[in-house]
Amino acid sequence: GKYLNASVIEDHDWLRIVSSLACVPDHPLNAEWLHQKLWRMSLPQRDEAWSQSLLWVYSDDGNPVSRTVDWSWANPDAPEDVAQLASVYLAWLFTSPNRRLRDTATKALVSVTTHHPKVLTDLVRRFTDVNDPYVLDRVIAAAYAHALRRRNHVESASDLAELQQLAQAVFDAVFGKGIGAHQMVRHRAQMCAEVVGHLCRAAGEELGRDLAATQPPYGTSWPLTAPSARALAKGFGRDYDGYLGSATEIDWEFEHNFERNVLKDFVLPDQENVRAARRRTLAGQQAEALERLVAGAAPSRKERVRRRAHSLVTQGQDRATRSAEAWSKFYQSLSKASQSDARRLREVALELSQLDGKVLHPDTDLCTRWIAARILDLGWTKERFGESDTRVREHRGENATDPISKKYERIAFQELCGHLVDHCLIAAGREQDPEVYEGPWQISETIDIDPSLLVRGDEAEADTSAYRLREIRLRNEQEPTWWRSGRDHQLNSDSTDDVWLSDTSDIPRLDDLISATDPDGNEW
Repeated sequence: GKYLNASVIEDHDWLRIVSSLACVPDHPLNAEWLHQKLWRMSLPQRDEAWSQSLLWVYSDDGNPVSRTVDWSWANPDAPEDVAQLASVYLAWLFTSPNRRLRDTATKALVSVTTHHPKVLTDLVRRFTDVNDPYVLDRVIAAAYAHALRRRNHVESASDLAELQQLAQAVFDAVFGKGIGAHQMVRHRAQMCAEVVGHLCRAAGEELGRDLAATQPPYGTSWPLTAPSARALAKGFGRDYDGYLGSATEIDWEFEHNFERNVLKDFVLPDQENVRAARRRTLAGQQAEALERLVAGAAPSRKERVRRRAHSLVTQGQDRATRSAEAWSKFYQSLSKASQSDARRLREVALELSQLDGKVLHPDTDLCTRWIAARILDLGWTKERFGESDTRVREHRGENATDPISKKYERIAFQELCGHLVDHCLIAAGREQDPEVYEGPWQISETIDIDPSLLVRGDEAEADTSAYRLREIRLRNEQEPTWWRSGRDHQLNSDSTDDVWLSDTSDIPRLDDLISATDPDGNEW
């Protein structure tokens, strides 16, 4: 801090130095030093000082962040003391609003702890009480991936004991005390405990934890409540103009996709009671809209407007075509100022008439306000993040970086889904009856990563150390092996490309491509 304040070190140079030294055992500025500094910060303080600044280093060619991620991903046989430091450093990369960095760091953590389950167990215990849900989410995801990848390679009692300790740490972190609402954290912890619990039972042992406690539902609070849009606008430092989107940092695209792709998967409990309450609310809104419309009419036309409007809202919906024509004529008889009131009256009347027999889903407005309130609870303020979030939105391009408000929005979204799955049935757009929640695969857009799949799909920038490291690893991975049965297709320089492409004589048979014989003579 002394050197930063004196401008001896540039703003982001300190982060480059710390990232470069993070995995050096016994160095005073390694990941253990960084852990102590970051752990003491609040979530918004850390995001301002670390998560955002990290992106400046990560965007540079040859940056130490990418080097560490690449090295960790390519070194499942790393020494234990180095793997331990790497795991702590990678865990703190999970705070980043950059999706690519968070995903690659997750898989790098799974890889570097491949042969070090104790390192991963210690990491889960250390981060159990971390105040950033992004971090706990991916630490638990890495533990779950480790259990999935090791379950078919348990060769001794000590192997099983290591997995057992990992699953116990995961259970204690998520189910040992007050169970949080984050849907994916709960799901991955449940699956990790069940996978290892199955291995224990097969070996005639027990996990040592009550697996019944991992089963949903988990008893989160219900019903949902949220501040008004006007109150939220004040919290976000905005002016409320009657539109919820203008009052918060939540954009229209999220609201639209949230309602269309997520909330439609949930069916509210106690449908008849909810329907009755909704009917009372709509009836009040209809009466209010009618009075507003009449109040806007000329004194000589008030009674005529009332009778006509009352006739339109009470006619049967089976006369939909005639109703549309009648409403159109009614609009034309009104002033421009009154036409919007008439349209609002029609919207409410139509919703009220269609209420019977309709499957009721969670209210989009309420859920969106709940998420917005949670963004503020997590520590977002206009003073701290407003300007930087605006810059990120304006210059995103192909970068996977989100503004901090989007990070908090995603946390809130997963937590909201946790509340909903605890109390709603799942429709998932199917024609059959709604069903009980079993897992996040039933809900759209909630599963964000498969942490157990370590095949790389990203490309480092050319002529960087990260790129060169990846090239070395790929050369090793692409060496001939017994299970690769592909055939060479030689170009014929004496013919044309079209002739070569049309020649099917050297295309292998399908069964040759999907079968192989290993050195022991076993067929696969």
